[in-house]
Amino acid sequence: MIKKTIMIIFLSSVTLHATGLPNSYYQIKDIKKQKQEFFDILSPMIEKETKKVLRDRAFVKNYFNSGLFGFRHDGLGMIKLMEIKKHYRIKDLYNFEEYLLRVDTIPISIILAQAALESGWGKSRFVKKANNIFGQWTYTGKGLIPKGRKEGQNHKIKIFKSLQSAIKAYLRNINTGWAYKSLRKTRSKLRKDNVKINGLDLYKEYIYYSQIREEYLKRLKKMILQNDLLKYDE
Repeated sequence: MIKKTIMIIFLSSVTLHATGLPNSYYQIKDIKKQKQEFFDILSPMIEKETKKVLRDRAFVKNYFNSGLFGFRHDGLGMIKLMEIKKHYRIKDLYNFEEYLLRVDTIPISIILAQAALESGWGKSRFVKKANNIFGQWTYTGKGLIPKGRKEGQNHKIKIFKSLQSAIKAYLRNINTGWAYKSLRKTRSKLRKDNVKINGLDLYKEYIYYSQIREEYLKRLKKMILQNDLLKYDE
């Protein structure tokens, strides 16, 4: 009986990981309430991944500012630095400026706005079958074939084990992808100017996130403002 109960719990957890947002979310009839619930579900997940990035950034600063007799000669410190180097795809192990460019956060307002836009408020097939809330692609491994994929194209919609892992991958994509090099430079400049960054400071840097370019930026800004998402950046 105990084994059977454990198996039921295990299968339930697997099902939750495979179906995107909770079923209760899809049962909400009031659109305004459903939208707020969408943000309430995702914002803690985003905050969790953001804190991980901040911890990595703090470690990097401490490592490079510690001098010859600090972290630099500590084996565990070197292992941690190499892990960060790999995750953020940094070429030079000791390029401090490159770490500061890449190991940094994204305004939560932008992440929430993109999640809503890319997933149709969590109702798309990609979310329900692949936990892919940002429309991220893959060219290797398993994935969902987009219904509108043109002949000759071979990209697939990446399958994630959970929404949390999709958010983690999204942050890595923005912090390492070639399309967001300008975003990282703009963010770095704002940091050096001691500007408290919010979504409106960076949304224009998402010009290459979608094939509709300028129209996408308009929709992104509108999503941020209409849903008062800047409050999440505070």
